[in-house]
Amino acid sequence: MNMNRDWKILAFALTVKLSLLAYFLHVKSGLTNWGMNEAGMIARSLILNHSYGGAFHDAPGPTAWLPPAYPSVVAALFAIFGIQSRAAAVAFLILNCVFSAITAVLVMKIGTRCFSERVGLLSAILWVVSPTGAVTELILWDSCLAALSLSLAIWMTVKLEPESRVRNYLFAGAAWGCAGLVSPALLAPFLPILLVLYVRDKKAKQLLILALAMVLVITPWTLRNFAVFHTVMPLRSNGWAEIYFGNVTFDHHPSGATMQYQSMGEIAFVEKTKHDVLRYVAAHPIEFSDLTARRAFHFWAWPGGALGLPFILALLSFFGAFHAIRKSPNGTVLMLVLIFYPVIYYVSYIFARYRHPIEPVIYVLAAYGVTIIAKSVAAMRIIDALRTSDKDISDTLEERRFSAASDGS
Repeated sequence: MNMNRDWKILAFALTVKLSLLAYFLHVKSGLTNWGMNEAGMIARSLILNHSYGGAFHDAPGPTAWLPPAYPSVVAALFAIFGIQSRAAAVAFLILNCVFSAITAVLVMKIGTRCFSERVGLLSAILWVVSPTGAVTELILWDSCLAALSLSLAIWMTVKLEPESRVRNYLFAGAAWGCAGLVSPALLAPFLPILLVLYVRDKKAKQLLILALAMVLVITPWTLRNFAVFHTVMPLRSNGWAEIYFGNVTFDHHPSGATMQYQSMGEIAFVEKTKHDVLRYVAAHPIEFSDLTARRAFHFWAWPGGALGLPFILALLSFFGAFHAIRKSPNGTVLMLVLIFYPVIYYVSYIFARYRHPIEPVIYVLAAYGVTIIAKSVAAMRIIDALRTSDKDISDTLEERRFSAASDGS
């Protein structure tokens, strides 16, 4: 029965998302333009030079600007459909739809596991028809793959119980490692979640295995970075650079015309941005704090430039999370994703697509919030109906007493 429902949700999601993609490909020609897409540039280097490099124009050297998962997927499509071709772009947009459809199934599973079948089904339907999700699927970027990766890691984590087998902890750790190879920001809630699981289950050995599995998955890429750049760089190089772009100036971004990155090299450029942004924060702490607060507000309330659905979802998700941490053993796990994932964007800069990877969790918690509100409304209606019924009965009895008194007189 559950497997049949999974396939129905998958088919429904694919139908909706591929139909929207076909429509937008027909009316909007720019969707298939690779432009200066960093992953596309790296994938081009992988195909032509057999090296992981060339993230930006006139910079053919090795890079760790992006972790390897997404550029490798793009390179595979380039090998089949042509380098930076329209066919490769269409193939990747279709793949985005497939990623998102599979995520819908995982969203349903997470909601069902943490709360109820009703919450699972509602959250999956909301995910499928989400306007923000539909827009993100039309972008040649890693957002849909990141959402799928995090959803899988969360699903495998919330399934863990004190009596779970060691292999389940291994698989969960490997899922977190794969998520990190898509986007390191996805690992932000990992350690807090481990701590919560330890406090809850007291399974130190199993959680150590989970953590080691995650580390083992990312270790080959970390060793590659050390061999190439001679510095410890677990996943990607550009963390300080992104904070610099968001607070000091975006003018020196490697995709622009300054050529500072190209002339200095990646590691020297990142070190310079680190020095400059730390100096800026030390000199302007109030301004930095104000910018950070504004970005935090925009992340939750205004990521697309309009106060609307994202803000409503944020309110519902935090309302649901507040109740979830008291009602569900995994409610805190979901809440930690909302708390820790956005921190890097609070201190750097915000695009609407940056919220997409955690929107599966947002929709699960929002759906839970909706069911709580619906139950409260239903309960209030029942109470009102009972009060009305009691009043009618009381009025009837009063009328009978009055009638009886009149007849006696």
